[in-house]
Amino acid sequence: MNRDELIENLRTTLLWETVCAQIEHGKEANVILQKAGVENGVAAECAEIQDSEDFFVTDVCESGGRIAIDFEMPFILCVNNKYHIEATAEGKLDIPNTGNYPYDSHDFVAMGKEELLSFGGIVRISSITYSDVELLGMSGEKIGERIADFLEEVKAIRWFENSGRPNEKYDMVFSLYEACDGLGKQYTEAWESQIYPLENIAVKKIGDDAVDDAFETVSAAIGDTVWEKFGEFIDRQRLGNELAVCDELFDRIMRDMAWACVEKILDMPVFFTMLAEIYKEGYFPCSWNGEYPSGRAVVL
Repeated sequence: MNRDELIENLRTTLLWETVCAQIEHGKEANVILQKAGVENGVAAECAEIQDSEDFFVTDVCESGGRIAIDFEMPFILCVNNKYHIEATAEGKLDIPNTGNYPYDSHDFVAMGKEELLSFGGIVRISSITYSDVELLGMSGEKIGERIADFLEEVKAIRWFENSGRPNEKYDMVFSLYEACDGLGKQYTEAWESQIYPLENIAVKKIGDDAVDDAFETVSAAIGDTVWEKFGEFIDRQRLGNELAVCDELFDRIMRDMAWACVEKILDMPVFFTMLAEIYKEGYFPCSWNGEYPSGRAVVL
């Protein structure tokens, strides 16, 4: 294995994980906290890199039987399960050259994080600095307040009260099967085009744990009521012979409301907030005709 092949194999395995572990160490996390402007007195009790786009090798040279590597790595660090900090790490490290270490005898690409870190002793990090440091998101307390505000607003929803009644603002379908499968392509295109960018922003701004908490809290707060009211609508419209898709449609409703809650947390009232307003009118938005934001909602 030549030097370039070796570095490419180690770049996204051993080198990446070793630098990540260094950043997650309490001492380095405290440096990043200070650079992010977090209030004095806050110390890193735990730290975990939640996102790292890539590990870039910017320069390579050899000296004294070792390979010296300059690197750059953008990342998002979660400290104390509360502070989300975006930054770029830049530094220098070195590893033994191919004549001084049997790299060929190890399959680093197939190793998991723990196994890779057991080889961390062959990597020496001589310097690491941080640039473009930015504190993201908000405190857990603020997130909790916004979830509570959202749940208070949800109390005004008249679940499915007007479903079955024509409304000139919306296109309509009159079958559970048509709502679930007949318009599936339009649903997938419209909803997924909104979910993916929203999820990326949410993970960056508030973190995976806060997103999961929003989903769990919304489900626990309204799940039973929505299921009961959906069942009443099915009975009222005599759709009992279409129950095979009932669970899937219920899951869609819960996802809509959870993502609307995430938009509330982020103060980004867009697609799912619009859907929540349709639910408040007593309708079930089950698909979309046209290319959003053009076109209009399809309700059951």
